[in-house]
Amino acid sequence: MTFEAKATIAALTVAFLAGVYLIQARRLPPLPEILAFEAAAIPVVVEVNGRIQKVCIAKHSIVHVGDSLIQLDTRDLLHKKRVTESRIHFFEFDLQEGRAELALLYRELERIQFDLNALTITSATEGKIVSLEDIHSGEMLRAGTAVGVIAK
Repeated sequence: MTFEAKATIAALTVAFLAGVYLIQARRLPPLPEILAFEAAAIPVVVEVNGRIQKVCIAKHSIVHVGDSLIQLDTRDLLHKKRVTESRIHFFEFDLQEGRAELALLYRELERIQFDLNALTITSATEGKIVSLEDIHSGEMLRAGTAVGVIAK
């Protein structure tokens, strides 16, 4: 190998090592705990309009997936559900007359149950409630309102 080839290899090696050193020297320090903490924060957002019936959590509470966080008022829908169930029982008693009506009522009952489920705001993740708006029973919430934050 010639002197020029050896010098070129040595120069490239030095340049490579210098580049590695500069990359390592500019390496960012780990994020402070508070920033890393916020990166794993999940907002609690109300998906439907409703009046608060019960707040099931407090700031610093530990929550698990599926835990109830806020219960919105279900009284109107529960009444509607009972009426629909009564009508179903009535038409089941006389299947000859009520077969078509039953299909509609069962669909209505499914929709009511879906709406009832939406009135219970549950935790989407496990973690700790790190922020919670000052909310109380009887207060009206609008869809899209962020009421708290869960940190993983």
